[in-house]
Amino acid sequence: MVADNLHDFLVASVGASASFIGLLFVALTLVLGRLRAGSLLAGRERALASSSYTALFTVFFISMFGLVPGVNMGWAMVGLGWLGMLSSLRLARAPRANAAQKENAPVVSALTLLYVALAIFGIYTATGHSRHIQSNVLFAILFVFYTAALSRAWALIGVEPMEHAEPKPKS
Repeated sequence: MVADNLHDFLVASVGASASFIGLLFVALTLVLGRLRAGSLLAGRERALASSSYTALFTVFFISMFGLVPGVNMGWAMVGLGWLGMLSSLRLARAPRANAAQKENAPVVSALTLLYVALAIFGIYTATGHSRHIQSNVLFAILFVFYTAALSRAWALIGVEPMEHAEPKPKS
């Protein structure tokens, strides 16, 4: 059961995460356009897209289940935590062909721990240790998932931070 003060936040979260999922597919289209026509995503792009999609999928369904009256949102968090852990472990086990993919290992490890925390909080909530889901914990979880998803999507489209960007030669 979700506290009344979270209802509007969850409505906004469902809409925002659905919009971001749509924008992620636009980003994938742009990435595929950079690659040769008809090619599959390279390992780095696949890992970025997969982890971003999984995080947004998680936010969407946590928020959606939170809006359904009478549904114990904790069990949804447990299920989504397990799905996220499996997705992260699948990414971690993917063959690493180059150094760019090896840089994903710390992020994938952090995401896996985040999904573990989600499942633990889901068990805590589902077993009735809290009559209402604690607003601050839920907000923090969703905020971290949004941050992870959007940073991974940003990296997917190839935008580098200013300090790493190389200056363009003057013509």
